[in-house]
Amino acid sequence: MGRGKGDCLSEDVMDAIMERLPAKSAAAAACVCRSWSRSATRLLSAPNFVTAVSFNRNLEAAIDEIMDKILSKPIRPNFAIAFAGQKFNLSRITTLLKKILGSRIPTVACFATGIIGPDAISSDQKEVTWRQPAYETSKAARRRIIDEQHGLAVTIGHFPGLKIEAIPLCNSLEDELKSFVDDVGVYTSSVSNHANPLAMIVLADPRANIRGILESLEEGLDGDTVIIGGLAAEHEGACVSFNSQDMETSTSKKILKDRKARKGAPVIYDAVALVFAKRKNDDIESARIHFNPAVSAGLSPVGPTYKAISVRVSRDDVERQTVTWLTCKREGMPAELDGQSVLEDLDDQVGGDILSEGLFIGVSKRSKCSVGKDKAMVPFTIHEVHGADEQYLFVEGEGIKTGDVFRFYRTDSETGKSSSNLALEQVREHLRSPFILDRVHPATTVEMVASTSMQCDNKVLGGLLFACNGRGESYFGEPNVESSIFSHNFPDAPITGMFCLGEIGPPSVRSWEAAGGDTNSRLNFYSSMFLVFSYTLKCAE
Repeated sequence: MGRGKGDCLSEDVMDAIMERLPAKSAAAAACVCRSWSRSATRLLSAPNFVTAVSFNRNLEAAIDEIMDKILSKPIRPNFAIAFAGQKFNLSRITTLLKKILGSRIPTVACFATGIIGPDAISSDQKEVTWRQPAYETSKAARRRIIDEQHGLAVTIGHFPGLKIEAIPLCNSLEDELKSFVDDVGVYTSSVSNHANPLAMIVLADPRANIRGILESLEEGLDGDTVIIGGLAAEHEGACVSFNSQDMETSTSKKILKDRKARKGAPVIYDAVALVFAKRKNDDIESARIHFNPAVSAGLSPVGPTYKAISVRVSRDDVERQTVTWLTCKREGMPAELDGQSVLEDLDDQVGGDILSEGLFIGVSKRSKCSVGKDKAMVPFTIHEVHGADEQYLFVEGEGIKTGDVFRFYRTDSETGKSSSNLALEQVREHLRSPFILDRVHPATTVEMVASTSMQCDNKVLGGLLFACNGRGESYFGEPNVESSIFSHNFPDAPITGMFCLGEIGPPSVRSWEAAGGDTNSRLNFYSSMFLVFSYTLKCAE
């Protein structure tokens, strides 16, 4: 049998033709002949990260606009991520994506307080935030606000050499947290030669026990796992959703049991994690995806330090909120201060109406655990200040104890902008320098360390951004600031993401008492968490 016409073309010409085909056409072309199959497979299996947003008021039309854009080039996705406004139905989004991409593509989705990404129609980069309905607004006003939130961001990617799965958490009670961490470990061990995943993208309901979730992951996984994500916009029903490739985890079995007991009623998850694990028995050449976190702070310390004296905790089981009431002493002063007095004292120190800006406290205490020989681990958490009266200062969350030392922090847009610039410049410069690839476990953070003589060149595929809903245009005074900073550092890579009610990732604010030690706060406020995906193009001895 003679050669087909396609066999007369060189690989470069075939690849040039194939890369102009939509994803479905490229997949169909692979069935024509061997040379077409080789070319199509090369393109479909290459590392890829594509994204688009739509602000169409109709969900089905928005999905069509986005998928027409992101499937216009060859790609064989092995994961999908969606961020949506509350006008849309979250379960319907995952169902539609499942129908288009296939039932075995792990997908995570959540409601957002705003979305980030290139417009599917114009390709213009957008950062859009939405007003959030306050608890005291009427149902009619709440509906009007939600009706404005018509927007959807969808990202699909193909990361060769990795196994990827969506793992849910039904409830953030202690037993469920253990099962969730066990599920992550069991899945990773089943598909990888490593006990812990390379990275996890965590999307969580803001009413869940967020700190409990993050502490459980910290205890159950080693420090090499990159954990990044955000808290979804608060919704009356489910805030996060997912489509799993394999429903064999203990948590997933519980979900199926609950669905049966509730006659198909949707289960409300506290969190869902998209888990990235190195594929079992793959050599270094096929494990080339790297996860590079970059953290931008948006808070600056103000005023003196204080010590908590009287501490009470108030829980609202209906709203699933916890507020700490406390009094304190200014360090070095004998008088105990009530809530109003401490804010007046702070006003005297720094000037201005301190509560007119976002105000937080950073709580620090010395712990017995240590990192290395000389560095103490300083437990450090950020809590938003809700207000004050003639007795107490009211702050979000719990965990503050009598004797804990804290300091106030307020929002600072200049700090935010310069911090984003510096964080992404450091990632860029790191990836520009030929680094040394760990032959055993590829590095997944910006602190990659030379350990062999293997030099590697890198390409950035794209980035995810989880930004505080207080940032954006109203914070910086101009639109698309952080997207522009990312594009300046990585001009050929797309950036997408969400505005959220809390940012999950490495600490954005360090304790002033750390004294060279580390801090363990993974729940951040007024920060931006970037996750830059890079790919090792080639390695040479």
